[in-house]
Amino acid sequence: MSSLHNGYAFQSSKYCNDGNYYVITIANVQDGEMVLTNDTNRVKVLPSDIQAHQKLKKGDLLISLTGNVGRICVVDRENCLLNQRVGLLSITHSELINTEFLFYCLQTRRFQIQMINAGKGGAQPNIGKMDVLDFSFDYPSYKEQCVIASSIRSINKHISTLKSLISKYEAIKKSTVNLLLNTASQYGITILGTICKISRGIRVVRSQLSKGQYLVYQNSLKSLGQYDKWN
Repeated sequence: MSSLHNGYAFQSSKYCNDGNYYVITIANVQDGEMVLTNDTNRVKVLPSDIQAHQKLKKGDLLISLTGNVGRICVVDRENCLLNQRVGLLSITHSELINTEFLFYCLQTRRFQIQMINAGKGGAQPNIGKMDVLDFSFDYPSYKEQCVIASSIRSINKHISTLKSLISKYEAIKKSTVNLLLNTASQYGITILGTICKISRGIRVVRSQLSKGQYLVYQNSLKSLGQYDKWN
């Protein structure tokens, strides 16, 4: 139902900051999204021998084949080119599989683990064409795929809305804190040391730890163990 195509081997000497085309590398394929930054490589002109599938279209499914293998994203803009070690997953029977449904299937923990295990054995993880295409998954009817994809999309939309709301209130909180606590003309000024003190802990080595009633902490939120005294 699908095939996997490799990217083009771009020459770094052709990269520039003001190119018309983004070169999509494994660094741009993040957890479920394509991330472009000011550091994303660009080229001004298309290589003369670039293949059609290496000129990406909106909606294309990409997968990282090296490093953090198995990461999936969807191309969300035009003028993007496929670099080597990024795979383009093309659906060969669009009447049988919904692209969005497939995208969510490939974001599952089971797929991620299978790709990570397939990439083990070398200094840098690498997966190949058959590692990806041999993945098996539950396959409901096309109509059911569309319903499942729509439900997940709706949940993601709500999550995105909540994240935006959290960001908005984080900004309001930061502004409010700065306004209320940094207005020296309205409040008196005190020195922290006049109202607080720092208490140092006692030195406890691991050999002293026991099944006491007090937890022992050192430079971490995770306790080292228990002790029968407190300071």
